[in-house]
Amino acid sequence: MKKTFIKSKPTFLMVLILCFVMIFPLFTFTGCGSLTYGVGADGSAISTTIIEGKVGEDYMAFVGTAKTENPDDVIAYALKEGSVLPAGLVMDADGFIEGIPTEKGDFAFSVIATLGEKSAEASFNVKIQEGALAYESQEVKVVTGADFEKSVAIATTESGSVINGVTYALAEDSDPLPEGVNLSSDGILSGTVASNGEHNLKITASAKDCAPVTADVLLKAAKPWLVYDTGALPKATAGTFYTANVATAVSAVDSTAVPNVVYTLPAGSKLPAGLSLSREGLISGTPTEATNATFSIRAGVTGYTAATAEFKIKVNASFPSVAEEGTLTLKTESFADVETSKYVYVPNAVEASTTNRQTTTFFVTEGELPKGLSLYENGALVGKTTDVGQFNFTITAKADGCEDVSKEYSIKVVATLVYENEKYYEDSANDLFVGQQCNLDLGKASKPAGYESDTSAIKYEFVSAPDGLVIDPDTGVVTGAPTKSYKQVAIEVMASAEGFSSKKATFTVHIEDAVVSGVTRFEAEYIDLRGMVGSGYSGSAQEGGLIDSTPEVKASRSKNGKDCETVAGGYYLPYTYGPMLLTFEFESDRAVTGADISAFLDSEVAASFSIEPNEFAVRVNGVDVAYGSIAIDNSSGKLVEFKKYAFGKVNLVEGANVVEIQLYSNSNNVGGSYNPAIDAIEFENLGGATLSWRPALYNLAAYTQA
Repeated sequence: MKKTFIKSKPTFLMVLILCFVMIFPLFTFTGCGSLTYGVGADGSAISTTIIEGKVGEDYMAFVGTAKTENPDDVIAYALKEGSVLPAGLVMDADGFIEGIPTEKGDFAFSVIATLGEKSAEASFNVKIQEGALAYESQEVKVVTGADFEKSVAIATTESGSVINGVTYALAEDSDPLPEGVNLSSDGILSGTVASNGEHNLKITASAKDCAPVTADVLLKAAKPWLVYDTGALPKATAGTFYTANVATAVSAVDSTAVPNVVYTLPAGSKLPAGLSLSREGLISGTPTEATNATFSIRAGVTGYTAATAEFKIKVNASFPSVAEEGTLTLKTESFADVETSKYVYVPNAVEASTTNRQTTTFFVTEGELPKGLSLYENGALVGKTTDVGQFNFTITAKADGCEDVSKEYSIKVVATLVYENEKYYEDSANDLFVGQQCNLDLGKASKPAGYESDTSAIKYEFVSAPDGLVIDPDTGVVTGAPTKSYKQVAIEVMASAEGFSSKKATFTVHIEDAVVSGVTRFEAEYIDLRGMVGSGYSGSAQEGGLIDSTPEVKASRSKNGKDCETVAGGYYLPYTYGPMLLTFEFESDRAVTGADISAFLDSEVAASFSIEPNEFAVRVNGVDVAYGSIAIDNSSGKLVEFKKYAFGKVNLVEGANVVEIQLYSNSNNVGGSYNPAIDAIEFENLGGATLSWRPALYNLAAYTQA
């Protein structure tokens, strides 16, 4: 079925009018069974201009205007071989061109219309104009003396669409960045500000073929502060006991709870009559009259700037009535465990129902709760205890018109194990390897202070872990052989002991692939990209974001790090416009003299240029390869197909070898610095030597070893 102009395409009507005004009069019908496309009334070929586009903005045009005598004929459209649409646009078989253009310019292309064995051709022109960015001013607040990472990457197109490849840089007239603070090209402010103060930054957002735009960014550094949200509290009823928790202030740094926050009423702020506020943030009491109250509460703690929030309570009027006879039923079956030294507020710890709709109150009538815990008459459990153990008690529920109901309960107070050695293993000595036995000591959980003499054993188990690993339940030591590689993966361990709350810890490890032998071509996308940042106009050109692949580009591809094929859609490393170091590490089972080294290169720059050793250095085991000037020719201005370029003879040693490709800014260009994109390096004439390496297949999830 051909596409029709319906609501699912919000701009179809406009496109339809434009396209048919420009195109339809130029196409004519011929004889019976003819297919007419791209010819004028006199039968001569014509070139047709279609609707203009703009870099970064949604685009749609329609070129499916070929005609036959039968309006029900289904005509298929395809680009003529060798024709290319502007980058970012695609055309479907119905003749719709859609997408988001990524480069400006005047473009020409040809389309083939096909009906059965008949075909006809039409040529079109389209202009893609320079894009425009919008970048709003913003404020970034950070804690003095604390590491931070804040994104200022909020630039969009003028229409509000997200655009890829935006880079960010400090404008020339901006205040300098505070010492210890960096701005990455992808718009991340990070570092540490040493002292309180404000810094008026001007940051410029740029994208390929878009006009840059600058925004004011106010960077404020202050001592730690609390964030305290306002809100409405549960409704109350006059004459009925009430509790509500307002202890919700958290650290502005990481949104975590801050110990020992004190909650108070600022001067002039009042709660409804009958209610009071505890320093722990509990509102409690029996309101005496109906009201709508608005009040403020201040949250403060030493070392933090205090915060104030506004709250509202609606107190409904009571409705006195003569209680009819009814039945009261306790609904609560048991109490959850309580952690020692931790403040507890459980609003409905005990619940009941009555058949006569009377309010139920609760009381401890036998035994005792742990010291420091209280059961309020509305069933709320509140407080903090340092006791540990099981406590038995009886709760009696009362309601007018109902017979009292009592039930025995118990609360278990437990201490929490200590397991504070969570870490990310940055040291490569802690790396794991696919198929290789490991022995990773994750440290030991311990019992909290005051419980060192407890004899209960601490046991360990995985919450989650990579396949192939096991954990010793008594020691917490991880052994086994991983079956899959990861750039980084979490090992989550739960430590438990009788009478204590369990504690989970997370450890992050890097798992390398297994060694692959018999390699002659080493794919650039499988080198270690951790910590690597590329250049160019893409904000995603970091680590795995350096790798690219498009169906239009022929490049080398390997699914296992050894066997390679050159295919459309292979993988490569672009974004090499400037200083960059690529490292290939491998082993040789013998020394080799006079091996040939080549690299597979291509360029997305529309120019012929050369690379020189002082701009594109190839180094083997610390020795620079002396090669002559190498010409890179790409008149299309796009990556098309990676070609093999010979760099000369090199010597390899038995054991570990390192090839470094040192990229510098290439000055032989028009309009900027660039180097060719890199697909792979290859060795030939190895004299029978076998080369091996650990490819970083985890860079491409589809090919990770398993």
